[in-house]
Amino acid sequence: MFQKFKDKKFPILSANPYRIIFSLTTLIVLKISCKQGRLRNQVTMLLPWLLVLPSLTAAVPTLTTTLTKMHNWDDNFEAHLVWNLQEELNGWEAIITFDQPIASITQYMADEVTHSADKKVWTFVNKPHTAIAHTGGSLDFKIGGKFSGSSPPTATAILKNFGDDGFTVPPVPNTDGTKYNYDEVLEKSILFYDAQRSGKLPADNPIPWRADSALNDQGTNGEDLTGGWYDAGDNVKFGFPMAATTTLLGWSLLEYADAYRASGQLGEMFDCIRWPLEWLLKCHTGENELYVQVGDGGKDHGSWTRPEDMGSDRPAFKITASKPGSDVAAEYAAAMTVGSLVFKDKDPAFSAKLLTHAKQLYTFAKTYTGKYSDSVNAAAAYYR
Repeated sequence: MFQKFKDKKFPILSANPYRIIFSLTTLIVLKISCKQGRLRNQVTMLLPWLLVLPSLTAAVPTLTTTLTKMHNWDDNFEAHLVWNLQEELNGWEAIITFDQPIASITQYMADEVTHSADKKVWTFVNKPHTAIAHTGGSLDFKIGGKFSGSSPPTATAILKNFGDDGFTVPPVPNTDGTKYNYDEVLEKSILFYDAQRSGKLPADNPIPWRADSALNDQGTNGEDLTGGWYDAGDNVKFGFPMAATTTLLGWSLLEYADAYRASGQLGEMFDCIRWPLEWLLKCHTGENELYVQVGDGGKDHGSWTRPEDMGSDRPAFKITASKPGSDVAAEYAAAMTVGSLVFKDKDPAFSAKLLTHAKQLYTFAKTYTGKYSDSVNAAAAYYR
């Protein structure tokens, strides 16, 4: 695996950069190997990939403007909202507050997220092709609509820049004596996974700009399927890659616990691993029944929004004895087996529970053979 990186043949990076979740898994393994004096050159070569990690920040900076260039006829209006940019804009949300109800709004730069019951406050988020604008330029948001008052509306609009929210993760001391701070590399790699969390977040969640999301995720019989990680920059939860990632992360913790400890990240890594393991257990709702996906990829990719604001229409998909998926069932079993070893001393009850489910899923995978992408059509376009 390490030689593939050295030879630049790692398929996840070359085939689909959105699958960076997998590349980070291997980077963690490489990093902790480096802590023990091995593969330092390979890790150094790969550090530029870590520079594409999103900023881990808190309060989103805002700009405020008002309607300009108003043109109206009958009960219709057209106007512009123009923000002069003092920093790079990398994804944005516009919250427009009118002085009167607006029956409808027409525009072509963003997707509507919501509007208030009285139709005075409207929220939009950028479309993919309008997400980026540069320092010194401006964002000109042209809107039109129908108003209900005796005169054209006035409005104040706030622009939130999702690319920079003004908070910097406190630096980690460089204790390994190398040119690059590998302790910080490991810390931010773990934070990347924490940023993908779905469900009810704990009070000490390390990503301050994330909030609870997808609290209504459930199976066809009402099973609780909240939690887990979102996948590849979208808001779908795919069990197959989640289990594979958990397997590799768990193996790295099992193999290199001393490196995590030396970096001051041992507790954080245990928390990181436990989050998806809890979800994988929830998905195993019967001895030969396993949920493998929550959310529809097509619908999800058609809506450019954060998980906290997405709609509640999130179907769940499962494999059974009549619709098997040996590949995904075995991957869940692998993740749970490694998890059982990781938590054997730290939480014996949790470890035993993981092992019980792992054995059942292994038997399920061997007894009822088949590819899960043949049984779950919703997954076939993404993982097979």
